[in-house]
Amino acid sequence: MLAVSDDGRGMDQDTIEQVFELFFSPPGTPESSGETVLLVEDKRQILEMGQAILEELRYKAIPAGTPGEVLHQTESQAREMMLLITDVVMPEMNGRALEQLARERMPEIQALFNSRPHPV
Repeated sequence: MLAVSDDGRGMDQDTIEQVFELFFSPPGTPESSGETVLLVEDKRQILEMGQAILEELRYKAIPAGTPGEVLHQTESQAREMMLLITDVVMPEMNGRALEQLARERMPEIQALFNSRPHPV
């Protein structure tokens, strides 16, 4: 048998209506703008679309079109980056090699790899 009880005061109606919104914090807690995401994609339109989507979701998105740009970005902002979203196939180096290089500078960073079909 599973029993659950709560003797707290509960949530007011305004909080209930917002509780499932991304990054919602109840009144009295500090506001968060989400984690910082380093987005790497060599196709400019996909990079811009990805950045727009992340920012719409209230993440701080740092775009990079090449692994070289990543190295430049990590020199100045490495401490705040929490997630690397990278294309797998890129001209300068592949996404896995980029992730390994990023981890040398940011050991705590998490990585998400993406790819799309490439013409044969």
